Amino acid sequence: MRSPCSTSLPPGKAGWRAVLPLVLAALVLAACRGSGSQDLVTPTDMETLAYATVTPSPAPEPQQVLLVLPPGSEDDFSRRLEAAIQQLGERDSLVVQKVSDLPAKFDESQRTIIMIYPDESFLAVVRRYPDRTFIAVAAESLPAEPNMWILGNSGSGMDQAAFLSGYIAAMLTPDWRIGALQSFETRGGRQLDRAFINGGVFFCGLCRPAFPPYFSYPAYVALNELSDRSARAALVTAEEMGLQVVWVAPELRPLLDALQLPAGFSFLGTSEPSSNLAGSWIATVRPAPEQRLEELWEAILAGAPAELVPIPIVIENVNSSVLTPGRLGQADQIRLELEKGYIGTGAIEE
Repeated sequence: MRSPCSTSLPPGKAGWRAVLPLVLAALVLAACRGSGSQDLVTPTDMETLAYATVTPSPAPEPQQVLLVLPPGSEDDFSRRLEAAIQQLGERDSLVVQKVSDLPAKFDESQRTIIMIYPDESFLAVVRRYPDRTFIAVAAESLPAEPNMWILGNSGSGMDQAAFLSGYIAAMLTPDWRIGALQSFETRGGRQLDRAFINGGVFFCGLCRPAFPPYFSYPAYVALNELSDRSARAALVTAEEMGLQVVWVAPELRPLLDALQLPAGFSFLGTSEPSSNLAGSWIATVRPAPEQRLEELWEAILAGAPAELVPIPIVIENVNSSVLTPGRLGQADQIRLELEKGYIGTGAIEE
């Protein structure tokens, strides 16, 4: 008689076939439960690990270009240069900061410092910070320094522009009846008059007129003040002197916009012609510091050795019916010789 606790197994092969899958399943389940369950990583654990290993770093401070525009430098020369620096800064993701004076101390991000019309105090700062790059624009005989680029070491080049304007005016005018219209408040003042006159004499020599009125040409007419009344009186004087081509100092061009201009006058200058002057404008002859800076910008930022380079003079807004291609080519030769220093303007500031 069998015990009630005994287990009955199916006899033969058929019985084992029924039991074997159950045994194997039990073994697999036991292996999974007992092998490395501590190594399983849940999604929550993965997020915790990620946050624990990633440490955000602060964004680097953008590099700055410090532009120093001292009081009294609000002229076309400075405005063109400032506009070019702003464009270059935006292109290269640089922050351009404009100030009126050199700071006592530079921030670490201020690696490039540009100053227009620098003086001796600028040179002292250059020597104090040999790890910075400095650019002196329109300097006056500054000595070379390894970390200072010099754009124009004999001023802004305005005297060269005035000299070339005088040469062009004499080349175009019968009997050399040319003159400069300027104010005592013009930067360089008498120096620019002298440069214009020397440029005219460079072309026409004695410049003696064949017919009256007999005045000493090239001439100049100076305004006592920057006012409409003074400008109107100066134009009357120029007309009485028989002037035909007049060079206009940059500060005076806006004054002529609202005035009735004498018939037969033609003008040159360093600024853009206004609508009032457009019909009688021969050409704009001006220094172009922004052109030279754009050419050198990449080398300056890359840390290339500093150089002394001249400020080029450009001739633009040309009335080609007056300043014909042949005459323009002749003037361009004089421009190149001025830039290379082969011709001096002979203008000494008084």
